[in-house]
This record gives sequence, structure tokens and C-alpha cells, in this order.
Amino acid sequence: MTAGVLKAFAAGALLTVLAGCTSAPAPVPSPSPTVSSSTSALAKLGPGDCLGALDDGSFDLAKVASTSCTGPHHWEVSEVVPLTGEDYPGAIDLKQQADADCGTAFADYVGAEPGYSRYLPSYLVPDETAWSDPSSRRAVCLAGSATEELRASIKGDTQLFARIGECTQSNGAATAPKVVPCTRPHEYEAYAEKQWTGKAAPTKAESEKLYTEVCVKEFTKFVGIDVGRSRYEIAAFVAPADAWDKIADHRLVCTVGTAGGTLTGSVKGSKE
Repeated sequence: MTAGVLKAFAAGALLTVLAGCTSAPAPVPSPSPTVSSSTSALAKLGPGDCLGALDDGSFDLAKVASTSCTGPHHWEVSEVVPLTGEDYPGAIDLKQQADADCGTAFADYVGAEPGYSRYLPSYLVPDETAWSDPSSRRAVCLAGSATEELRASIKGDTQLFARIGECTQSNGAATAPKVVPCTRPHEYEAYAEKQWTGKAAPTKAESEKLYTEVCVKEFTKFVGIDVGRSRYEIAAFVAPADAWDKIADHRLVCTVGTAGGTLTGSVKGSKE
């Protein structure tokens, strides 16, 4: 197999695909109007609190409670934004306020803008019944994932590309691959990385040098055979120059696998 190519993602393409889910995120569905006064989670949650899954559209705000950020969770509260007014402004108005405020809160909390992070922003806002309690007139901004179970706080987690030991599946030709469990079918597995400490993106020559010194060298150690004789290829990822200031993840990440493949488990030590 060939040694693969160094892949850099175009900022526009990356933003287009990922921002479809993040830059104007659909909020976590508002609960049915059965919340009694002073029981809404909106009055109790604060920045740094963590929550479980809220993506089935049928949860009750009165039953939403924080959980440990060091254990399984899906969402973290990035900020709480006060909402003003005596009369209920309506779902559309609240959505517009939350879209603007929570996008900024997400960037401050995670360290990367929506669309340039492996996580998504969302929010909780009051329905008309919850609005009757002044203490619930708040937008609770969230950062996390509706599908991936988190095991530690994501505050300050700027990494976009896969971490060593994580496996990926294509997420579009010009976007960062989606991280999936290695026990599920996947295309590539991350096995090496190196932080680029330069103030600007590496040049083509610097990228190629990194690729050889890190990806090619570590491939032999990881798989147990050199890449020229392996059935697998290398796909390496680094943020491109035109998105360097947007993408906070400045690592070169080396992955091994086959495009369109259906690997299951790790190829470590396979000697294939």
C-alpha cells in the first residue's frame, strides 16, 4: 500500500458541514408545559454542571438534574444567560437570543468556535409555564454531544481531530472524520500525534517532514510492519493555513486503516 497523503481541511467546507449542526443549533426540545413554579432546572443549573442525555424530546425540566462531570454524561452547562421581560416572548424569540448568546458561551467554555470543535452547542429555554416563575427566565447554554457519552469535563478541550486510540469514520470529503467506538466498523485508527508549536501552520515541506518523522516511523512500531509492505495506509490530518486561527487543534494526527474499509477492533501489532 502507499504511504497515504497528508490531508488538510478547507475552512469553508469544514464550517459548512459541521456548522449545519452547530452554528445555528436546534435547541434541546422544550419540555411539555407541566412544570410547576420553582421546580424548573433552569432555576438550579449553573456553569460547570453536567447533564445526562436530553435528546428524546420528552424530558421534563422538573426532573432534569446535574450529574458528576467525571462520570458518564452528555452535556455541560457553559453559561447561564438571564432573559428579561414580563410577558413570555415566544419560542422563536427565545431561540434567537439563545443562538447568539450560547454560541459565544460555547467558544469561551470549550476554547473553539462552533463548527471547529468535536462538540456541539445547544441550550435549554423556558416554555410559557416555566416563564411564570421569574427564577426560570434563563437560557441554559450547553456544550457536549447528543450521541457520544462523555467521561470527563470538556471545558478547554480544543481538540478536533481523533486522539490516539480513537477510531474514525468518514464524515465528508473535506471535514474532520467522525470519532466512533473502535468496536464498531470504522475506517481508521489514530496511533500517533505531534503538537505543532509554530505560530503559523506548517509549510508543505514542514508537513511532509512531520509526516515522515512521525506517521511513517510510528506506523512500523504500531502495526509491526513498515507501511510499504502493509495492507493498510496512512491518513494524516493537520489544520490548514487558511483555518489555522479558527481550528484550535494544532496537532498532526496519524491514522491507519483503509478508506471505505470496515475494520473492527485495533490493528495494533497485526503485522498486516
